Amino acid sequence: MSIEFRLPASTLQQLSERGHIIRIQREYVEAMGRGQAILHDSKTGTNYAASDPRADGAAIPEPIVP
Repeated sequence: MSIEFRLPASTLQQLSERGHIIRIQREYVEAMGRGQAILHDSKTGTNYAASDPRADGAAIPEPIVP
């Protein structure tokens, strides 16, 4: 599997021990996915968002209008 080099060595070791063949890639390889994510915590009413820095997405907070 191709993995960007930011993962901890312990994670790479565990994957290798499980039989995965690891290919270390440089940071933010264009071939990897470009994910955006949103999470709403219904208990606190808090919204969380994140955007992969390798693409043109952005997490922009907007107030909730009642």
